[in-house]
Amino acid sequence: MSKVAVSVSALAALLSLAYYLLEVKGYKKNVRRALTSGDEGGKRGHTHKKGTIRPVARQQQKGYTKEDLAQYDGVQNPQILISLKRKVYEVDPHFYGPGQHYHCFAGREASRPLAKSQLNDAEANKYWVDCTDEELETLDEYVELFDSKYPVVGWFIPSEDFFNVGK
Repeated sequence: MSKVAVSVSALAALLSLAYYLLEVKGYKKNVRRALTSGDEGGKRGHTHKKGTIRPVARQQQKGYTKEDLAQYDGVQNPQILISLKRKVYEVDPHFYGPGQHYHCFAGREASRPLAKSQLNDAEANKYWVDCTDEELETLDEYVELFDSKYPVVGWFIPSEDFFNVGK
């Protein structure tokens, strides 16, 4: 058999395997998700991988005010909490601890800045009602990710200034 024939046979086998994995086994969705996550031309995505929820000691869920939540920033308290769409999660210090990229969200209601792909807390603890459809879709992706990865430990209790967006 010639080198060309061997190469063509190997390529055909590889393409058949790729088709089987993508179409038959359903890996196309996972590949698409992997290709669209991360920072692509200014469109930011979350780089966490979905997986099982990080195991933590079971605790009773409770409500957290802005002041309560601020105590769980990884500095004042080693436990780090973040609220998304008023649902409070206990998150991983690897991403949200002091000195990490997402630490600016620790101890805050972070829906608005995450929806707007802002890596600062200028928009934290504010309602996300006036976000664009694209921003709300981004926020929903973060909520889906957090639901799959982090335990819910309570809910965010907004103050009056939470609803004063744009003022």
